[in-house]
Amino acid sequence: MEENSQEIIKKYVKILSGSLPCNEAQYNTENAVLEDIEYLIHHLDRFIAAFPSDLSKSCVICKLCELIVGFGLVHQVSPDDRGNDNFSCCKIKDFIFSLNPVLYCLVRNGDPIYVRVGDYDLSSQYGTPGAQTQKVSTTYIHHNHNGQTLDNDIALLRLENPVQLQESVCLVCLPARGAESLPGKRCTVTGYGYMDESGPIALKIREATLPIVEEKLCTEQVNKVTEKRFILPAGSFCAGGESGNDACQGDGGGPLTCENEGYHELTGLVSWGFGCGKENVPGVYVKVSAYIGWINQIISVNN
Repeated sequence: MEENSQEIIKKYVKILSGSLPCNEAQYNTENAVLEDIEYLIHHLDRFIAAFPSDLSKSCVICKLCELIVGFGLVHQVSPDDRGNDNFSCCKIKDFIFSLNPVLYCLVRNGDPIYVRVGDYDLSSQYGTPGAQTQKVSTTYIHHNHNGQTLDNDIALLRLENPVQLQESVCLVCLPARGAESLPGKRCTVTGYGYMDESGPIALKIREATLPIVEEKLCTEQVNKVTEKRFILPAGSFCAGGESGNDACQGDGGGPLTCENEGYHELTGLVSWGFGCGKENVPGVYVKVSAYIGWINQIISVNN
């Protein structure tokens, strides 16, 4: 199986590499196979690693997304069906936060985007009772987003209609502008991502409680496992670094919430990391408090 897996990856690296630059991709989908596409989606980290290092992660994901769109597989690889992280989000009012690079591909292609809320058991044939699907009317991608460094890795989605609040659908508070979480404070990350580095994807929502990691310590720890020099962006922070306790592939864009004076705040969004649940290797999260001004500006202008 391992040999066959390598052949699948090589095949699609060749197909997608022939369509640079990223925003001019056109593919011949005659040789694309559904099972191959599903394999690549569920082993995205290995697929990305097979490309030249000068090609950004978001570009690879966009290219794969365009192949999926061209092959007519969108309905078969949506998060509602597979628990994939294509639309991993966190809700507040009638806006949705997202940072997954697939969003940029869908926006550029003009494909409709839908958000599913209140569905915590994807193993159920009919979904969770009370779950809702809403169409996105407008997307706001941060103007300084960097697809290579993943700086400013955040977007805001506006829904056509407000969701109905109920027991399984509720709001989360935004942190104060510029607020910092103390190192050591334990916060909760949730998602449907891999249950460990080799999978499988969870069909029921899972959570992990992680410590906030001090910035200098995070920089030192991450630099021990990366070839390129890592500098923590001002709009990011680190959490985790505990063996077997972490977010993982498929959790991207999901919320990390911290309790503050009895309320749960959207402190972070899962951005990226090296593997999953490795001792002294924390993950990197978007620092939501650094973007409160940007969020408020968009909401005030578009209300």
